[in-house]
Amino acid sequence: MVLRKNHVAGLSDPGELCRLARRDDTDLARAALSRLVELLGTRSIGRGDITDDDLRWLELASRLRLPEVSDWVESLAAVRAVEVFVGGGRWYPLLTRLMGGEVTVPCPACGRLLLLRHRAGRLALVIVNGVVHDIRPAAPDSLAGPELELYRAVEAERPDLAAVLLQLFASLTCPGCGARFSLTGRR
Repeated sequence: MVLRKNHVAGLSDPGELCRLARRDDTDLARAALSRLVELLGTRSIGRGDITDDDLRWLELASRLRLPEVSDWVESLAAVRAVEVFVGGGRWYPLLTRLMGGEVTVPCPACGRLLLLRHRAGRLALVIVNGVVHDIRPAAPDSLAGPELELYRAVEAERPDLAAVLLQLFASLTCPGCGARFSLTGRR
């Protein structure tokens, strides 16, 4: 039987998916890599279900095998793929929600709901009365811990995607109470 990339979506065996992700057939390999990202990100399988050798290879492949991105959603999908292997899927749910176009997040200090959406390839904070504010990206030297590790892993091979991460790691200011917070929980 010839395996096609649309069949990969139904697979759930990590070993089989890792084998397919290493194939020379780029479309099939990307489909297998995407399926692994989905299974790891949703915790359907754990990192322990994949050999250390495969994990190292998949981390590199997630940076190199992804197609060039042409829009915001593709950028988020590419960052999400790398994040599953480098960051352990910590921000998978947030990235998935952002890929949908809009995300409502509560201010941790006052509870006010803030609407985030992408606009012209950038993340923007939309205030309820319609005023849109761009979010200033985080400075690379302000990153630490898992954020810095993920940024360095992405930036080494894909500077275009590293810029997306800096937006994700930005600090937001609540227009209601003035509290500053991050989507990713960093200070």
